[in-house]
Amino acid sequence: MAEGHEPGAAAHGGDDGYRRLFLSHPAAMAVWDPVTGRILAANDAAVRQYGYSAEELAELTVERIVHPDDVARLREQVPNLGPGVAGAAPFRHVRKGGEVIEVEMSGHPIEWDGRPARLVMAIDITARRRLEAELRSARAIEAVGRLAGGIAHDFNNLVMAINGFADLLLERLADGSEEHEAAVEIRTAGLRAAALTSQLLAFARPHEPRPAPFDLNDLVVEMTEAIRGLSGPNVAVQVSPEAESARIHADRDQIARAIVGCVLNARDAMPDGGQLTIKTSGVNVSAADAARCEELAPGRYVVLSVRDTGCGMDQETLSHLFEPFFTTKEQGKGTGLGLATVYGIVKQSRGHITVASQPGAGSTFMVYLPRIERHVTDEPRSEFKQVSGGTETVLLAEDDEMVRRLTAQTLRGQGYTVWEAGDGREALSVLEAHQPEAVALLLTDVVMPEMNGFELAEQLALLRPATPVLFVSGYPERGLMRGKKLSKDQRHLPKPFTPNELLRKVREVLDERAAAAV
Repeated sequence: MAEGHEPGAAAHGGDDGYRRLFLSHPAAMAVWDPVTGRILAANDAAVRQYGYSAEELAELTVERIVHPDDVARLREQVPNLGPGVAGAAPFRHVRKGGEVIEVEMSGHPIEWDGRPARLVMAIDITARRRLEAELRSARAIEAVGRLAGGIAHDFNNLVMAINGFADLLLERLADGSEEHEAAVEIRTAGLRAAALTSQLLAFARPHEPRPAPFDLNDLVVEMTEAIRGLSGPNVAVQVSPEAESARIHADRDQIARAIVGCVLNARDAMPDGGQLTIKTSGVNVSAADAARCEELAPGRYVVLSVRDTGCGMDQETLSHLFEPFFTTKEQGKGTGLGLATVYGIVKQSRGHITVASQPGAGSTFMVYLPRIERHVTDEPRSEFKQVSGGTETVLLAEDDEMVRRLTAQTLRGQGYTVWEAGDGREALSVLEAHQPEAVALLLTDVVMPEMNGFELAEQLALLRPATPVLFVSGYPERGLMRGKKLSKDQRHLPKPFTPNELLRKVREVLDERAAAAV
């Protein structure tokens, strides 16, 4: 920096202390003439922030630093930029390479070469602004998630009732009859609705993984219409479940969420339309193959590929693709969390994901998931005859009337005595009208008006200690208990459940209690 271009050299008689303070200050600082706009001096932080050398800055006017649209506003507000007082709104500045940054400015009047000047501090707030935008976006997503969760929770009860009563019909109708075929169609539609509801709930709130065996081909086929809807009218969608065996052990809802994430990324890469191809295949990864990829163990895998014909990505973008908050979209149009979430789900499922892409040549995402042996599956109908019933008395507390009727009818159909209640307080009234010692099991929803399931279980324990409790809820066990653990006499059955799953769990809890009493 040329001699005499530091404040202090002119304003303070060349005092080295002021000069060093100015030059070494971590925030970008400059002295400029508010009349001519010329930059009279700049410190080292300003050199780093704007990309110009000190000599280059000394030759510039403020119009070369401040965004053209903000120059007039800056001149108007200069008198108000007091010490430590930020401008009324952020100003846009332009770095040497043309990059626009946002800064907050504060100023202090000084004397420079015998005339008024301004010592200005310009703090780069670009990263902070980006984080604020991401926070606003995250809050908006959270609000939408709460709304979706509330709708999905209520719809979940409806779907469970539809599917459950369809199961009851299938048990009572003769195979091959028109009525039986109609019930099968109802059950099939109900299963699709349940899958959509699960996807809504997966979006609405994170949950503890519930891995279970399922066929990835079935999931991809079920999601075909949803994929077409997400892709938009200008994208041609081809879904090809080609893997001969696509059975995996993972959380079905989470895998569906990962597929949605890949589809949304592909859609955004094809703003003018294109082709989206989703297929499954099987592959055996040898030890030599695994040696070339440390994150992929030898074994058999189901590979889900999602290929688009979009804009593609360069190597620099690919190197950051799965980083949280990394996005190539305009500010406010993406959180940078979509592919990071996909990556997390795949890793959580003991899988691996790769991406092949070139600018202008589209992208292909390959998700490797460990394959398991196929088991014989049953048709979508109940298996009541395979589950033994009982004669015990069950106290049922459920505030949704349809779910309560379905649960009671299912249990009574297998020989159980059922006392029904619409909430916790009503359940206590039912106990008062009968004999508490007759209750062999409390089957209760968790979230109910008046008195929730936990409070009901505590009250029952005072009347009849050690009575087993089976909580049913659409919430995962960890979120359900809010940090508490189920006692040895308490179990959890997540919604939605089929009549057969209910009967199995009830029998399991009662048999455990009987064995413990021996």
